Amino acid sequence: MTRVFLGLLTLTLSTAAWAGRYAIVVGNNHALAGSGYDRLEYADDDALRFAALLGDLGADVQLLTGPDADTAPRWPGLADRAKPPTRQHLLDALAAVRARVAADPEAEVYVYFSGHGSLSAASAHLHLLDGPFTRTDLHEHVLRGLQDARRVHLIIDSCHAWFLVNARGARVAVAQDEESLDRYPQVGFLLSTSRGKEVHEWSGYRAGVFSHQLLSALRGAADVDGDGRVSYAEAHAWLVAANLGVTDARARIEPHVRRPAVRGDTLVTLVGEGVAVPDELAGHLWVEGPDGQRLLDANKAAGVPMSLHLPPGPATLVLADARWSRGPDGRFAPLPPEAEPVARRGTLADQFRERLFLRPLTREFVAGFDAGTQAWTAAAPVPPRGPWYDDALTLTLLGGGAAGLIAGAITTPFYLSAADDADRRPVTSATEDAAARATRLQVGMVVGYTAGAALLAGGLLRLWLDDAAPGAQAQASGLTSLGFSW
Repeated sequence: MTRVFLGLLTLTLSTAAWAGRYAIVVGNNHALAGSGYDRLEYADDDALRFAALLGDLGADVQLLTGPDADTAPRWPGLADRAKPPTRQHLLDALAAVRARVAADPEAEVYVYFSGHGSLSAASAHLHLLDGPFTRTDLHEHVLRGLQDARRVHLIIDSCHAWFLVNARGARVAVAQDEESLDRYPQVGFLLSTSRGKEVHEWSGYRAGVFSHQLLSALRGAADVDGDGRVSYAEAHAWLVAANLGVTDARARIEPHVRRPAVRGDTLVTLVGEGVAVPDELAGHLWVEGPDGQRLLDANKAAGVPMSLHLPPGPATLVLADARWSRGPDGRFAPLPPEAEPVARRGTLADQFRERLFLRPLTREFVAGFDAGTQAWTAAAPVPPRGPWYDDALTLTLLGGGAAGLIAGAITTPFYLSAADDADRRPVTSATEDAAARATRLQVGMVVGYTAGAALLAGGLLRLWLDDAAPGAQAQASGLTSLGFSW
């Protein structure tokens, strides 16, 4: 009886904690005309799965997606009320949430997008059904538009997601920058990329790889301390651990995660009592729904409890060749083994199948990773630079490097001539003078080449940091992107 009472109390408190939560969930499979992108298969699935999760946790969800013929029957309730992912519907949804926020300053907002993202010389944008939603739109309607909310969580699963919130190229000083993320301390970011790269879907998940990994974390698999919530630190460490084994750079997720600077780092508060994974299990496991949809993947450490918050209905836990079915009592009971039904589909699919979730997430891993992240973001920020030709240090390095190499090149023929004179026989005072002159010229030649090469390398490195590594600049500016090559 006491256990039942505590369970009801926990459910009541958790549901109350989610009062005033709003979510806008967008999934668009279609690419804009002329973009050259192929149609996606699972952005609608991603959106429906996120809408279901946030709805289960008590949020008021507005869903914008167009479920295809394969997806709609698996989500009858959600699919029926989804609106097309058009620009106007998104603006209307943001306006409705903005009105809620104006009436409730304690409101917490989730904005999720899955679909194509493009990067041009001018800006970045997301692909909606009838037009682009640009980086400027995102800053105006999401970041500035929802700045009165207690907290905002922005989740984007698209190619080039990093550039949708961060500028490309030179920036003005932060104090003058109207689009500086420091102006929005209440906003947390979970983006599928930390630099300009592509992200992928996988038929084994029927989902985007980043979205599936993040959903796995939010279903409770990342709650390694068992406190009933998933923090930004846990979600970030979860994404990193899930991809540590991936060796193909095309398949590796390199997320950009920036937690809110105020009001704690809780990403979601879990509702109700989860389904415990049997304590004796350890290793890479996943949970399937009744239609074979993988609800989540995880790597359970030996002896570490794991409680999963699954949607209603049958569920099957799979580990290696063994299977467990969730029974009426909510517990997993063993079933006869069954082979994985997903067929091989090439190198990327092999990477997803064989290399993801090789590392279990533990409290020690999260603590160590979080400490390293905080030390990284606490580093002194690098002031933004303008064009390279306005940077005196870059010009000095490039000019000095060129001068050194030219000096070395001019000295070389004189050195060769003096060395030839010094090698003449018999040895005379003239050959001795030539040898001394050759030694001096050799020193000058080596110094010219060495100094020139070093200065030129320094100048080129500064150019590379300006033009080809915006992700690295973001890290140096205190953003927790950590786009390392794991």
